[in-house]
Amino acid sequence: MKHVWAALALSVAASLTMTLTPLSASAQTVTPAPTTSSAAVLTPTTTTVTAPAQVTRRVPVTVTAQVSGAGVPATGTIRFEQQTATGWATLGDAPVDAAGTAAVVVSFDAPVTNVRATYLGAEGYDPSSS
Repeated sequence: MKHVWAALALSVAASLTMTLTPLSASAQTVTPAPTTSSAAVLTPTTTTVTAPAQVTRRVPVTVTAQVSGAGVPATGTIRFEQQTATGWATLGDAPVDAAGTAAVVVSFDAPVTNVRATYLGAEGYDPSSS
């Protein structure tokens, strides 16, 4: 009796497992096993930043950010940045607390036009920016 074996390998974002069955002249079926995915699904997040509308040069102010998503991430870091003439300068990083907030106290030496907060992500959560 002659057996014919078939094999299939697929690797994109999911994997497909095939059950190999010897084929004969009377029975020529290959039954696929259920598919499984090894790709991690990340929870989307949204980050919002709150800062005073007006600041005085060299006077400390608190800049706060809130990260939200399904099941607020209890871990991770938020990076605070100030827009400059050449790009973005880091003001500081702060850990996310159990409520999904983080804050830094900063003093500005030059006029500030834009401040942003970026949640850097954590296991199971996508990064996001304000």
